[in-house]
Amino acid sequence: MIIAIEGSLVKGFDDLVTALVRTTKVGQTVALTVLRQGKEEPVIVTLAARPKPHMHVGQAENNVKSRTWLGIAGLTITPEVARGLHLPAAPHGVLVERIERGSPADRAGLRGRYKRVHLDGRRLLVGGDISVAWDDQPVAQIEDLQTLLQMAHPSQQVTLTVLRDGQQIQVAVDLSRRPATGS
Repeated sequence: MIIAIEGSLVKGFDDLVTALVRTTKVGQTVALTVLRQGKEEPVIVTLAARPKPHMHVGQAENNVKSRTWLGIAGLTITPEVARGLHLPAAPHGVLVERIERGSPADRAGLRGRYKRVHLDGRRLLVGGDISVAWDDQPVAQIEDLQTLLQMAHPSQQVTLTVLRDGQQIQVAVDLSRRPATGS
């Protein structure tokens, strides 16, 4: 886990991204401080260009054909993650780890992870919504969410059933097309 970049504290993913965007460039060497097996270690890395985005495990992102956009990165709930969340039983579903600003998920009020816990000697961020259904279709793992997103249309409204603070709630999400980027 990265806890500092060039001596500046990293409290979350946004802090790291902000530091990279504002103060670094491709090819630059930077000093990171990482937490590995409970100990801080310095690591020197040379920054490379960010690879072109691809659909991969862990992201519920745009559908290549319809470019339907939800705007989350998630993690399939495992027994270890459930323990870290202090859940009485391991639910099936997807822990919302990160939400893109301005995305359909952000506009709908979905929540990403925000609490630090210690799990098997590691510090992790947990506490985001857990998506368990999409329009009453069960979502057991990230691949389920990806498949449903691929079948959706950019103007479609879907209802996500999520677990939040021990309660099951319904969240209406208006899907959209991913905005065009400058690249």
